[in-house]
Amino acid sequence: MSQTRIVLSPKVKPLAEELLEITGIDSLSSLVSVLLTRYGNHMKDTWGVVGGASNVPPQLSADPNAKTRVEFAPIDF
Repeated sequence: MSQTRIVLSPKVKPLAEELLEITGIDSLSSLVSVLLTRYGNHMKDTWGVVGGASNVPPQLSADPNAKTRVEFAPIDF
């Protein structure tokens, strides 16, 4: 199995450590895996798009050569 390193922001590490205690999960790597498998699809489906409902696609131009720009809400880590 290949490995990927993830660096947690100091702001979220206390929450991650608290979740380890509450859930009994034995490592931060396992915690990230659980979060992705349990909540990853929900996050994809409900991620907010600026100026529209979270699960409504942006309005596309009738011009097939027009470029569409989608802006996402900022995340403060």
